[in-house]
Amino acid sequence: MMSTRHSKNPIAKLGLTRTSLIRFTMVVLTGQWIYIFINLRKTLFDPFMEQGLGLNMMEFSIVLAMQGVASVFGTILIGWLSDRFSLKSVLGFSAMGIGVVSLAITWLPTMLGHYIGLIPNCILFAILFVLSECAAWPAVLKGVRVSVPENVQGTAFGVMEGGRGVLNLLGGSIALAVFGIFADAHFGILASMTVTSLLCFAVGLGVYIVMPPVRLATDESVGSTKVALSGLLDALKSPEIWLCGLTAMFAISFYRAFDTYMNPFMTKAINLPIILAGVIALFTGPVSKIVSGPLAGVLSDLKFKSSMHFMRLLMILLVFAGLALAIMPKNPSTAIVLVVVMVVVMCISYAIKALYFAPIGEMGIPKAKSAAAISVAGTFCYSPKLWVPLVFGPLLEYTPSLFPNGLTVFGIEYDPIDCAYSLMYLILTGLVVIGVICASILIPRVKWVKKGAAAAEAAEEEDKVLERSSSASE
Repeated sequence: MMSTRHSKNPIAKLGLTRTSLIRFTMVVLTGQWIYIFINLRKTLFDPFMEQGLGLNMMEFSIVLAMQGVASVFGTILIGWLSDRFSLKSVLGFSAMGIGVVSLAITWLPTMLGHYIGLIPNCILFAILFVLSECAAWPAVLKGVRVSVPENVQGTAFGVMEGGRGVLNLLGGSIALAVFGIFADAHFGILASMTVTSLLCFAVGLGVYIVMPPVRLATDESVGSTKVALSGLLDALKSPEIWLCGLTAMFAISFYRAFDTYMNPFMTKAINLPIILAGVIALFTGPVSKIVSGPLAGVLSDLKFKSSMHFMRLLMILLVFAGLALAIMPKNPSTAIVLVVVMVVVMCISYAIKALYFAPIGEMGIPKAKSAAAISVAGTFCYSPKLWVPLVFGPLLEYTPSLFPNGLTVFGIEYDPIDCAYSLMYLILTGLVVIGVICASILIPRVKWVKKGAAAAEAAEEEDKVLERSSSASE
């Protein structure tokens, strides 16, 4: 009985020792709280933008675009550099750096007596996003990748995503609680910004002090420029890495647009009250992440034996959910059904997010080169942070003017705003279909690469045996 219960525990299934469990826990903690400051935009959007930064909507959108710029143009280079340093150093100094930059963003206006404006905010947020998106996040994925065996990669990434969901809910609750203490919104948001900055710095300091000084499998290549550069070049030449990144990009583009425009979709298209829409948005994400992440990892490893098979199934389900959001009439009478579909979309999206790097571990890529492989694939799947707002923001803004009287399709009436959101979901669904095609191409190639890696390893072991036999005979 004990063994049965043990096998059902996803954390126990990872086979972590005490040392690797501490390391894994610190990696997951860092993986979420490097974003605790910028996630204020989700829980306290208006106070963060207006009282905290002194920006309007257009200026704040430009600032947030720095995240996409950093992800697309900096991930490969910084990811390659992270292969040259220990995991402990990269995570610790990145988180502490984010904490310091966040404090600067928070208190420079008070110290100068005026808001610092668009350009200085862009510079500071660009530094923050380089540290979080380019340095810390690839190192987080690498930390999960090297902490567990290759046959439980899906479970490991699923547990990580579920843990990040718990931490996301905790971080958002702390920010809201601190903000609520103050009657004045300005002091409240400054307090929330300060607390989240200090928490991020404390996590970085804790990682650097507490993370066990055990040398990882990848640390044998620390400081080796040749090995790190070789990993980058191999990743750039690998069709499998490109397919993995493209598959994730098409799937995550749906999530990125859905998450960005979920609140206005509820308030403007479905006509839900602002407070109700805010509550749904606040709890849907973290709860979906907590449930979907670990479940996706366990199902991937135990039922499907392959993360990419499971991802393809999830994307097929996402196609049907996207069509439902596009076709269904959008009004208060259909609100309950639409909200249920939205929750399903969020659960599917977080399940996909929990798995999109697991195929890299299943391919048998050397751990010394894993961050470079993840960085190349990550450049594709993080690119929606840059282009999704640039594509769908104008679409939602100007499409209603193209259909001033709305449309009637198969007896279903769509007002101008409904037309805009229906068009967005149709485009996103089409992108997911392309992702399904990429996944179908990748699945047999992963098997082929894995078989080739196993054959090469067996040949190397045979050569070592023959060499030892030859030495013994002499």
